[in-house]
Amino acid sequence: MDALWQDVRHAVRLLRQVPAVTEVAQLDLGGRTVSVIPTPGHNETHVAFYDDRTAILFSGDFLIAGRLLIEDTTAYHESALRVLDFLKARPLMHILGGHIELDEDPEMAALREAKEESGLEVELIGERPPTTEPGTRALIAPRFLDIHRITDTHEHIGMIYWARPKNGRVTLAAEEHHDIRWCSDAELDALQPPMSQAVKWYCRKALEEISMDRTWNAGCPPTKV
Repeated sequence: MDALWQDVRHAVRLLRQVPAVTEVAQLDLGGRTVSVIPTPGHNETHVAFYDDRTAILFSGDFLIAGRLLIEDTTAYHESALRVLDFLKARPLMHILGGHIELDEDPEMAALREAKEESGLEVELIGERPPTTEPGTRALIAPRFLDIHRITDTHEHIGMIYWARPKNGRVTLAAEEHHDIRWCSDAELDALQPPMSQAVKWYCRKALEEISMDRTWNAGCPPTKV
C-alpha cells in the first residue's frame, strides 16, 4: 500500500506541472457520452463526471451531502459556476457524491465498502450497546481509529473494524486494487507491493483477538486476513 501511495503522489506531482484545464471534455463510449468537468477546489486535480444516458452527475468530493473540504476557495467557486453553466442545458436526475451520505452511517459504509472492494458480505464484530430508542441508534464502535495523510492538505480519519465473512466470494475490484486474496500471518511480510506496518499491525491484532475470543470465533472458518 505504501508503494501504491508513492505512485499516486508521484502522479499528482506530475499533474501539478500541467497547465490548469478548464474545458469540459467528452469520453465517447460508443453510443454513450460521459462528460469530464474540471472541478478543482477540493483538490487541484479534481474532476466530475456527467453521464448523458442516466443524467447523473458524479461529483466526487466536489459536492457531497455533508461537510465540504476546500483547498482553494477561488478555484472551487469557478468550478461551481462551470458545473452550473454545464447543467443549464441538460437534464439532471441525481448527484452522487463521495464519502458517507447523510442516510448512511459508519456501519453501513463499512459493510458497503467491504462488499464493493472484496465481493464479500460481512458482519462487523463488536458490542452494540442496548441504547437504541426513538431518536438514538446504537452503533458498533470501530476497534481503532487513525488519521492518514492523502496530500499535504488532505487527511482521512480511518475507522478500523473487525469483521468476518457471511456470504459471497473474494472478488477483485480492479479499479481499487491490483490483487486480492486470503493470506496467513506468516505471509504478511512477503506481500508485494509491501503492506504498510500499520495495516500489518491491524491484521495481526485482529487475528490475535478473534482467535482468543470464542464468542467472536464461533462458527468462523479458519482465520485469514
